[in-house]
Amino acid sequence: MPPDIHTHDQSSDQKIEVAALPAMGTSFGGVPYGEAARQMAAAYRHFREPPHRLDCDFVVERQKSIHYDGGKQVSR
Repeated sequence: MPPDIHTHDQSSDQKIEVAALPAMGTSFGGVPYGEAARQMAAAYRHFREPPHRLDCDFVVERQKSIHYDGGKQVSR
């Protein structure tokens, strides 16, 4: 399995500058674009700022970022 972008960039002189991430699940899976964008943004934030440990507050905030858009529930 090839390394992820972060691992590759740490160990290579030739850095990856652009990555295409198609809206996963939006075609055949029928996931709405906004939902896919929220999920991908939450994953990116988690990657950029990983928790030092999983506690109840972190888990609640993560779930809110996935299931709510502002104050509106968008998924279960």
